[in-house]
Amino acid sequence: MRLYSGIVDFLPPNQRACTPQNDENNRSQEYEETRSHFIASFCKGWQRDSSFHMISLSAADIVALSYVARRGEADEAGAVQRLLNPSRIAGIRDFVLAGGVFPTSIVLNWVNQQPPIEKGNRLRLPFAPKCAQIIDGQHRVIGLSAAIAKKPKLANLQLPVSLYNGLSMRESADIFLAINTEQKPVHRS
Repeated sequence: MRLYSGIVDFLPPNQRACTPQNDENNRSQEYEETRSHFIASFCKGWQRDSSFHMISLSAADIVALSYVARRGEADEAGAVQRLLNPSRIAGIRDFVLAGGVFPTSIVLNWVNQQPPIEKGNRLRLPFAPKCAQIIDGQHRVIGLSAAIAKKPKLANLQLPVSLYNGLSMRESADIFLAINTEQKPVHRS
């Protein structure tokens, strides 16, 4: 069994998760972890001029691999995220702790120098902290991290991920805007 700490630079240290990963009882056929990389089954998608991979990762792995680049705070390409809303994070944490699920994708932009490698229907991703920038889902990821800190078993919750590779700031911003301005929420009635 391998232990690692969720790299969550946007949460106080007392709320960061440290979770066991992939003992033999938790390993799925579609997803496998080694010490240096992840291997996940994927489905490749195309929209306009961009391709992406649809994969499934555990909540703990998403927390460990991803990071947030906020507008006005981060000096890097693709910094499109807004400021965090603590009440929204608490709401998501409570939703997850109460058994809520997330069937929609967390959208990530792979920024690691080592790109994902396709081999058949498998995608090989090098394991390193902060190698995937969050385009959409920062509150979900931080809320999940807070939920894992309270209930470590949630670290194994599998979530859908749309993984882009090496998008420019403009491309990341276009995807973020399409998701957050064009899509309309359903009224609860």
